[in-house]
Amino acid sequence: MAQKLDTTVTAPESTAVKVLPEDKDAKGARRVRQLLTIVLIVLILLLLVACGALYALLRPGAGTQGKSVKGIEWIRSVYGFGVNPNQLMFPTSVAVTPDGQSFWVADCSNVRLIEYSMNGHFKRLVTKGTTGKTFNSPNCIAVAPNGWIYVAEQSYDDVLVYDSGFHLKQTLQIELPSSLAINNNMLVIGSRGGFAAFKLDGTLIGQVGKWGTGDDSFDMVGGVALDKDSNLYVTDVYNNRLSKYDAQGDRVWMVKLGQPGNAGIDGGSNIPAKQLEKKYPANLQVPTGVTLDGNNRVIVIDMFDYSVSAFSTSNGKFLGKWGEYGTEDGFFSNPSAIVYNRQQNVFLECEPAVGRVQIFRLANSSSNGLSSLASRYSDLFSACLIPLLVLLILLAIYIITRVLVRRRRNAGKDVVELES
Repeated sequence: MAQKLDTTVTAPESTAVKVLPEDKDAKGARRVRQLLTIVLIVLILLLLVACGALYALLRPGAGTQGKSVKGIEWIRSVYGFGVNPNQLMFPTSVAVTPDGQSFWVADCSNVRLIEYSMNGHFKRLVTKGTTGKTFNSPNCIAVAPNGWIYVAEQSYDDVLVYDSGFHLKQTLQIELPSSLAINNNMLVIGSRGGFAAFKLDGTLIGQVGKWGTGDDSFDMVGGVALDKDSNLYVTDVYNNRLSKYDAQGDRVWMVKLGQPGNAGIDGGSNIPAKQLEKKYPANLQVPTGVTLDGNNRVIVIDMFDYSVSAFSTSNGKFLGKWGEYGTEDGFFSNPSAIVYNRQQNVFLECEPAVGRVQIFRLANSSSNGLSSLASRYSDLFSACLIPLLVLLILLAIYIITRVLVRRRRNAGKDVVELES
């Protein structure tokens, strides 16, 4: 007789999942981590505030007394009357390196070239090239985009061409060289009666001008500046004019800046004020150096007007003038040359009589607002850079350590307990 199978299914006893409560040690450790995180954030904020306060106290111009010159933001001065390697005696020309991090000064009386960082720290002194040939009278200096250095010696009618290691590559003969400009396409040398353009291999392209007072004549080319399209901007010192030429050497426009022949130094008393303003809006006296800023303006510095003026590159229209006489920082005392550092949105000008180079900013000299803002606070960024890097490294170590600890804790400790 077949047995009947028992098909009753007995349900297994239910299994409960019990989550263990967080123990007191774990809670304490979590609170400590949170506290450490808050402390670290507070320390970072305090460090940033401290760096800003320190910069405000130690930045160039902090605590200076006296009135400021409207429109000019003085950054720093590099000067010292003497013959020590880090001093200047009679600086006549200044040029910025291609990376914008340093500048060269031609110290004519000390017969040498000196390189400084943009912070004013002495970097290098050069009194002769690698061949042993010393300078005789370095009155003007320019630095090419490839780093080559051009030195004009007015007393010896030559321009010396050096590579970045100061190996003499070429000597160009030109009468009384007074100013230099160079871009990727050509070199321009200003002289007493005009200017000459050369290819970068030294081949003469052409000459423009003669000595005199006529519209096609010059009476000392004090400054030349080239734009990226090889348009040339020229200051005619004693004829008191500013001209623009295209790459072919044809004049685009010419503006009269003031009374020629130093006649305006007495204040133009022989001409009524309204007539003077209408005829010569800029009313300059002895325009010397010229450069181009980042906002496509022509900037002219005047030795006896103690000012910098802005003009339109399209038509030479006068846009504004700033500056006052003085030997204090931020004022001008017979400036002879000016150059623009596009990377840092600052101008550099040299004053032979005082033995200094000044670095300053002008309003609206850069068309790039972000770049202008970064350059304005570059010193603050530099001052905070090392502390911030240290904090970032510590923060990274802290975060990595926390991640590793959490992984190790989760891997080695049960977070639930099964009860049968």
